[in-house]
Amino acid sequence: MLSKRSCRSGVSPSSKRIRSDADSDADGDVADAAENECSSMELYNSGVIKSIYLRNFMCHASLGPFNFNLHVNFLVGNNGSGKSAIFTAIMIALGGKANITNRGTCIKSFIKHGQSFAEIFITLCNRGPDAYQPEIYGRLIVVENHITREGHRQYKLKNDAGKIISIKRQDLNSILDHFNIQVDNPICMLNQEMSKCFLQARNPSEKYKFFMKATQLEQMHKDYVEIEMQRTQTLDKVENYKEVLVDMNQMVQQKKENLDELVGLEDLQKEFRCLENQRVWAEVRDVELEYDSLKRKMIEGQTLTDRFGQKEAAYKRKQDEAEAKLKTMQDRIDELLRVMDSLRPQYEEIRKKVDQLKRDDSNSQILLKGLRCKMQVAERDNNDLMKKIYAAKNSEHQNMAASNAEHESSKTRLEAQLRTLNEKKDTVAQQMEQFKHNVQLCSQKNAALRNELVNVQRAVQHSEQRQRELSGSRTDRLSRFGQHMPRLSQLIDDAHKQRRFQRKPIGPLGSLLRIRDPELALAAESCLKDIVYAFCCHSHQDEHTLESIIRGMPLRGHRPQIIVTPFLDKLHEISKRSVKHPEFPSLFEILEMDNNIIANILIDMRSIETVLLIKDNRMARQVMIPRPPINCKVAYTAVGDQVFSDRYYSSETARARFLSSNVEEQIEELQRELVVVKGQVNEKQQQITLNDKEKHSNNIQLTQKQAQMTQIQDRIVSLSNELRRLKDVEPEESSIYVLEEELQDMQEQIVALQGKIDDAASISESTQEEYKQMKQKEQQQLGKINAVKKEEESVRTEYQSVDYDIRKYKCAQRSVQEKKRVHLDEFSNYNKNLMEQKQRLQEVTALAQQICPDRVDVTQSTRCLVMTLEKLKIRIDSTHHPTKKEKDEVLRNYTELLARYQQSRRHMKKLNNFVRFLEHMVKKRIDMYTKFQNYLSALCKMNFDTMLSKRKYSGSMDFNHKNSTLMITVNPNEGTEDHRTNTSTLSGGERSFSTVCFILALWHCTESPFRCLDEYDVFMDMVTRRMSMDMMLQEADNQRHRQFMFITPLPTNNFRFNLKPNILQLKDPIRGQTTLPFSSVNHDDSDED
Repeated sequence: MLSKRSCRSGVSPSSKRIRSDADSDADGDVADAAENECSSMELYNSGVIKSIYLRNFMCHASLGPFNFNLHVNFLVGNNGSGKSAIFTAIMIALGGKANITNRGTCIKSFIKHGQSFAEIFITLCNRGPDAYQPEIYGRLIVVENHITREGHRQYKLKNDAGKIISIKRQDLNSILDHFNIQVDNPICMLNQEMSKCFLQARNPSEKYKFFMKATQLEQMHKDYVEIEMQRTQTLDKVENYKEVLVDMNQMVQQKKENLDELVGLEDLQKEFRCLENQRVWAEVRDVELEYDSLKRKMIEGQTLTDRFGQKEAAYKRKQDEAEAKLKTMQDRIDELLRVMDSLRPQYEEIRKKVDQLKRDDSNSQILLKGLRCKMQVAERDNNDLMKKIYAAKNSEHQNMAASNAEHESSKTRLEAQLRTLNEKKDTVAQQMEQFKHNVQLCSQKNAALRNELVNVQRAVQHSEQRQRELSGSRTDRLSRFGQHMPRLSQLIDDAHKQRRFQRKPIGPLGSLLRIRDPELALAAESCLKDIVYAFCCHSHQDEHTLESIIRGMPLRGHRPQIIVTPFLDKLHEISKRSVKHPEFPSLFEILEMDNNIIANILIDMRSIETVLLIKDNRMARQVMIPRPPINCKVAYTAVGDQVFSDRYYSSETARARFLSSNVEEQIEELQRELVVVKGQVNEKQQQITLNDKEKHSNNIQLTQKQAQMTQIQDRIVSLSNELRRLKDVEPEESSIYVLEEELQDMQEQIVALQGKIDDAASISESTQEEYKQMKQKEQQQLGKINAVKKEEESVRTEYQSVDYDIRKYKCAQRSVQEKKRVHLDEFSNYNKNLMEQKQRLQEVTALAQQICPDRVDVTQSTRCLVMTLEKLKIRIDSTHHPTKKEKDEVLRNYTELLARYQQSRRHMKKLNNFVRFLEHMVKKRIDMYTKFQNYLSALCKMNFDTMLSKRKYSGSMDFNHKNSTLMITVNPNEGTEDHRTNTSTLSGGERSFSTVCFILALWHCTESPFRCLDEYDVFMDMVTRRMSMDMMLQEADNQRHRQFMFITPLPTNNFRFNLKPNILQLKDPIRGQTTLPFSSVNHDDSDED
């Protein structure tokens, strides 16, 4: 514990001292010096050293007296002048042992050679609010220490008047504790050897001990250890007291029994009769209580019977209402089905009409388009005839009849050739269209074949990959779920060993499932779907960890699904909602699972307890449609088809992939499929080759026909031009008349075509209008059908719910009837017991009235009364008539023993309270000790760095309180922070400066009224010494409430002083003796006081 004193106290300017005859001269000098110093100084702190005087100490016959300043004191002198003797004397006089001085091993070694004793006189100031018993000691406390040759030392404590107050070491210890004087603390009393070897020779454990001792944390720890030992001893005492108390209690009970045995026989008999009366009426009371209890049970039973009847009637009423509602709903379903049956033929008829109208509209459009094309041709011919007639009428020269005939024959020949060429042109055009159509068909067929080839090749790749997976699953079942799955499972195991998961993920789930019936493997996979490939995690944290592992793998295609749900080892309760069928199993029953966690996951995700597995498709329809079994939601067939109560879905999968147990059979089947599929690949490739050849041939023929068509068209153009020229050069009347007739026919033809076009357009418009109306009617009819179907589905869903309620009500009725039957049986037994209990009550009451006519109030139980009566009877039978003396003796022993027992119990209670309080306080103090220890460590580090920085050093102090070590590193080179140097490698001056910095850092952590340093600067160069001294003087200036003593053999004239110090220049030694006459001893370092 650090000191609580930092205030100052004064000393009286004068004091009288009384001395014994042997010590009158020396004590007179010390007292006179003390009085003179007190008169010259205004104020002293309590506990500081006022003066010191030595006699026959070490090599000095008489040294002193020396008067010290309040604040800063320098003891300067050459070696042997007595500096270290004064330092050692302060430690010895204030209770220190010889071994802490590094000057001797026993106390008698400090006596001057040739003398029989040594004496030390130290005067301490005792003024101010921190003074120690000022009413007894006054303003000064004189400590005299007398050392004999036998190794004994005697203390005398005197007041300021010289009166001996005490000669006990304990009183000196009290003064030292009061002033917080620690002579064994190297921070308060630092000798030369300690400052020399501290940073170099001590290991980290010793440095840590030095820190603990300097800050008094070591003493605090020892105190806490001692308190804990005391608490343990107290606990042992408490346990011993408990055993003693048990024995004392047994003795008290025995004494009480002995006392009770001496009670008068008449009192026992009277008590026996009274208890007997209570017993018989207690039996009456017990029978009455049983009778009343039976009556209450009868009333409650009748009420419960009525309640059962009400419940049964209520369930019956609800069942009737539900059945009536069910019948209504069934009628409604039948009505809706009839409506749907009546609407469907109408809808089919309307749909057929719509299709017919659509075809008619298409035909009318084709007809109208053809008529319009003919109209365009007729109009073009009409225009040509009008031009010919106009040219013929304007011709002035007409040829003769012969030339006309020749002209006509030429035209006839050309027209015949044109007709032949046109017919040939039409034929070639049809052939070109046929070839174009063939090329287009070949292209379409080629594209389809190539798509089929790609699909077949993909099927080959998939089958080969599946074959590799199945081959790998012979040794590792995980390979069935993909080539990456074994590696992923290994990574999950490694992460689990590294404690990255709270609980190891489960998966893939399909690898942990087995099917009892291999024929139903496809049905199970069709229901479970992607869950067989999924993983399950206990928490979202595990999910994120698993996702990071999966992302780090080069997966192709579908990634595994991750399900997050807490892992529950207990299976869900599914008995009330699972499907039960006498012939077909549920998916929950057909699956073998490794643990309940997987079962719970499948129950939550797929409701496997409500899924039936039926091998035959026809049987599945009969079971599920229209009314499925109770709790059944869906059924699956052996080929994977899905069957509901109102619909049926076919499966697209041919075989089970993950849950199949026969791997070899699957591999053989895949090999057979591969052979077939590879044959299909070759066939498709041959078809593509043949199709390409056919397309190439059609393209060649199409090119030839196109060239032929070009030649024909050129010939037609040539003949047409020639024919037109002949027609243009024959404007005869007869020709004009023919042309006009042709023109008239052409116009009539145009009028007829226009009429047909108008009729066809009218028919097309009417057909389109009728098609739109019929299409709208079709949509209306379809809407009616869908509305009826939706209503039917809604009513059917409600029908199933009501049907479930009916079954529930029937089950509840059966349960109530069973409970009512059991209750009625118990009720009849209660009635019988009630009659028997009533008769017994009459008999017991009559017997009790015979023994004791007046009824007695009883508070104890019958069993207790019977036991008490038995004990009383035994005591009465064994009790004799005691004398008065015997009764008084037993009563006195019982009273004394009872008093001791009660006193021991009170003492035991106090001890328990003390132990609990002590345990609480020790825990609280240890917590405070830990915080205080950390605070002092941080404070010491900060001050150590501050002191080193004044010389531009750097360093560190690393505390390890767990291992009790302290590592100190110092770097004297500026700017090289990462190059640390151990203190053992420093030079003498650097090491001494580091010692000073460490001491100054600990000064801030330690309280003491004075500090004394012995030859701390002898290993420093002048620059280091001056800088260290300036730092110490600056620290002394900051702590003016404390006394500082610096012992040095070097001059002090180059120091800068803010306050005037007290410099004591010691005389040079007599050179006849340069060493102390120490002798080796074999005893230990303990001193005799």
